[in-house]
Amino acid sequence: MSKDDIEKMIEEAERFKAEDEMVRQTVEARNGLESYVYSMKNTINDEKFQGKIAPEEKTEIESALKTCSDWLDDNRDATKDQYAEQQKYVEGVCNPIVSRLYQDGQAPQGAAPEFGAAPDFGQGSSEPKIEELD
Repeated sequence: MSKDDIEKMIEEAERFKAEDEMVRQTVEARNGLESYVYSMKNTINDEKFQGKIAPEEKTEIESALKTCSDWLDDNRDATKDQYAEQQKYVEGVCNPIVSRLYQDGQAPQGAAPEFGAAPDFGQGSSEPKIEELD
């Protein structure tokens, strides 16, 4: 192999690296959106939430999730930014309703207030709390 062949291979590898990174980011965006929709469907149908969420709010969330699911089915080749836009839309509908349940103290014990966020167990930090025992 000549030096020119090696240089061409390196150039191709660099070009493909950037393309691969874009594909990876797009796949992650799609997977994140699908995961959010799936989690929200499970959350609003969980027994713990029954009677705690108003029927019209549940319908509003279900409608947004259906719209997003249909969009995902129809847009398999969407861009990372398009997936992010859909994520923003569905979170904009769901998060205020679910967050309000937590603020009002109506959310079930043990449920996380927002998807992707670690629950705060009243310790004020993510560091473990060590207590002395006698």
